[in-house]
Amino acid sequence: MQYADPETLKILLVDDEPKIVNGLERNIGMMEADWEIEVAYSGAEGLEMLARESFDVIVSDLRMPEMNGAQFLEKAKVSAPATLRFILTGYADQDLMVRATGVAHRYLIKPCDSREVIDAIRQVYESRSLMLDSDIIRFVTETNELHINNQPLQDLLELTNDTDCDTDDVANMIESQPTVHASILHVSNSAFFGAGGQIETMREALHILGLEFVSSLASFELARREMNLPPHLHAMAGTVLKHCVETSQFALQMKPLIENPQFLSTLSSLSLLHDLGKLVFLMRQGDDYARLWKESAEQNVPLWKMEREAYGCDHAGIGAYLFALWGLPEALVQGVAWHHQPTKAMKDRLCPVSLLHMANYGAHKTREQSAYCSGELDAELAQRFSLSPDFHNELKRQSA
Repeated sequence: MQYADPETLKILLVDDEPKIVNGLERNIGMMEADWEIEVAYSGAEGLEMLARESFDVIVSDLRMPEMNGAQFLEKAKVSAPATLRFILTGYADQDLMVRATGVAHRYLIKPCDSREVIDAIRQVYESRSLMLDSDIIRFVTETNELHINNQPLQDLLELTNDTDCDTDDVANMIESQPTVHASILHVSNSAFFGAGGQIETMREALHILGLEFVSSLASFELARREMNLPPHLHAMAGTVLKHCVETSQFALQMKPLIENPQFLSTLSSLSLLHDLGKLVFLMRQGDDYARLWKESAEQNVPLWKMEREAYGCDHAGIGAYLFALWGLPEALVQGVAWHHQPTKAMKDRLCPVSLLHMANYGAHKTREQSAYCSGELDAELAQRFSLSPDFHNELKRQSA
């Protein structure tokens, strides 16, 4: 599937309040003069317009009379499956949001201004252009699963068979094991469960799946054949997983910097997932990838840059593409995609992408020795948020 040029998009705005939608049309048109913008004042009118012409993006209000935004987007998904679907919703619309799960690519929380709408659209298109990279597609095409380490799944099975365990016990255990965490997020976001890529945290996933199903999932995963890797590559896989856990642990120290509580949960999931694309390289490139790790450390060149030079893509793009195929939420896909280049997706305030970059940097810097060069704190991010290269030690002193 080819996506439109983000400089010349055709947008359909749908809202039953003329004052709001006309203002949005006017402001977006002033900021993006080459975007073609049309307006519908009801879901029914929006469907009529979709039947006559094609659009690149739909931005619909959720709460509308007769046909609400969830119902409209459900029909739009059938009539225009290639069109990106955004929904505007308020915190009071939780019941309707549940109905919209699976039909919207992105939620925008009201009140949001025109600039936020534009930024959200551009971020999605940045991610989509990355996903269409031929080298990334080549690496991921035959990679249907991450490396599964049996011990965490054995531990999970034992825990979920304990009659005294509860959701918090299971969530805490899973969040310490990135491969299990990724597998269960994958399942909870599948079409079978109707989650449609909106489950971002393990507690949400457990609420959808239930403890009994998690136990069955663990039994199924235990039956899978382990990867046939030589010991030194298994050790590298362990290093990747250990860093993911350390990044998640460092993220908890960043709580004083995080204004939005939901960001902390999203950051936890991002931390556990962000480097799993390296396991794809391990599966596909083996000893050649081991060589790249060594050269990265010896030459003090960030590993992700050497990956691009050697393979045409990096582990961030590989992981993001894999998770996009799995149907994980856009926030997680973008966070993984841009954790080495946060300015590609970050906003004027700290967001999950910029926070992940900081947590990744902090986790690497708090280790005495790294198996490869991880890179430095993004200069533009540091300047924008007045961060010193030593911020990780400052956080450590504050939490002591």
